[in-house]
Amino acid sequence: METSSLSLYDSRNDYSDEICRLKTFLLAPKHIHLVQYKLSANGFYFTGRNNLIKNYFSSNVLPFEENSKVSDHQFSVEFQQAQAKHRNGEPDDIRYTRKDIPTIYGSGNNFMDENVRLRSFVLAPPHLFKLRDGLVRMRFYYTGDGSKLKCSSCSYVVSVGDQSASASMVADLKHECRYVR
Repeated sequence: METSSLSLYDSRNDYSDEICRLKTFLLAPKHIHLVQYKLSANGFYFTGRNNLIKNYFSSNVLPFEENSKVSDHQFSVEFQQAQAKHRNGEPDDIRYTRKDIPTIYGSGNNFMDENVRLRSFVLAPPHLFKLRDGLVRMRFYYTGDGSKLKCSSCSYVVSVGDQSASASMVADLKHECRYVR
C-alpha cells in the first residue's frame, strides 16, 4: 500500500513493514523515541496519541509512561506468542499467516546496506554492541540469536563469546570471509 499520502498514524498504513513502524516514532515523546528500535523490532509502533504504543501483530494498545522500563521479557512474550500463532497457522488471520514476520533480523532486509547491519546491533549483547562499528565495516550483522554474527557477503556464521570479543577479534574475522580482504 502506498503510504506517502497517508498520515503516519493512519490505520490504513502497512505496519507489518518495520520502516513504517519506525517512522511513527518521529513525533513520539522523548522517553518513547529513545527506545524506538527495540519497540519496533518487537512489532510496536507509536499511535500518535499521548503515550500509547500498539503492537501490529496482536493489535494490543499499551501505555508507555515516562518511568516505564523496557524489559526484553515484557515485549518479547507478546511477540513470541504472535510468532507461535504464525508458525502454527492460527488463528486464520492475515496478521499471523504472513510468509514471515518482518523484524530487523528478518530475511527480507538488505544486509548489504551498512545502515541495516548497524541497526541489527540494537538488541545485541553488550560485548558485541561495543564492537558494532568494526563488525559492520567487516560486513557482519547481529542475527538476533545469542552471540551469533553473520557475514552479509558469504553467510558465514560465527558465535562470539564475552571473553573473545575485542578489536583484534574483529580484525581476525576478515580472514574468515572470502569476499572481504
